[in-house]
Amino acid sequence: MYSHESILGTANYLKPLKYFTTLCLMSCTIGWLISYADSKTVKKIVPAMASLSMIVYSAIILFQANKSTTSHYNTSSPFNTMMYYVMCVMALLFLISIFVLTFSFFRQRKIKLSQHYTWGIRMGLVIFCLSLLVGMLMVVLGKHSIGGPDGSKGLHFLNWSKKYGDLRVSHLMGLYSLQIIPLLSYYWFKTKVQVLAFSFLYLLVFLAFLITALVGLPLIP
Repeated sequence: MYSHESILGTANYLKPLKYFTTLCLMSCTIGWLISYADSKTVKKIVPAMASLSMIVYSAIILFQANKSTTSHYNTSSPFNTMMYYVMCVMALLFLISIFVLTFSFFRQRKIKLSQHYTWGIRMGLVIFCLSLLVGMLMVVLGKHSIGGPDGSKGLHFLNWSKKYGDLRVSHLMGLYSLQIIPLLSYYWFKTKVQVLAFSFLYLLVFLAFLITALVGLPLIP
């Protein structure tokens, strides 16, 4: 895995590294949020679904990177196609688990948390769900670049396309709303209005990045 080979112009170990970092942070955050849920069913089902999906998903990314080939959108052979379809199923499973968690936080009335912190968690989850839907859009399209093929010259480390629109920009921003908004709500904001105002601004930036990508424009040419 730790070779000098590259995949679509990027070192083959870089993608697993980025995914493992994100998934590790994501799993810790989901565990933190689930501790506030009052439903025993949610506390059992969501961690099981999320854990299974993240473990299998990351394992396939690592396996394919070790073969110096792509994991996403790879239908170059029957085996690679099967691996990609398994990833799609795992992504859908994860999406369902997060939708269940989000619904539970809006449905739950007696939360032993401050109002502004509760809404910080809710809004972080909502935007996180939207980012997962952007991920599913990439699955449907079979690529993350809009206006051209994947693999064009990208920004250093992030590898976001400098030539075409890239859905990964809004996708990544939405993913980190799960940490940013709840943490700011806990440590910085003091009222529900402040939380909702910041969440709305965050959502606008997320949508701006998404629309920019959909019209085929890169974030930084």
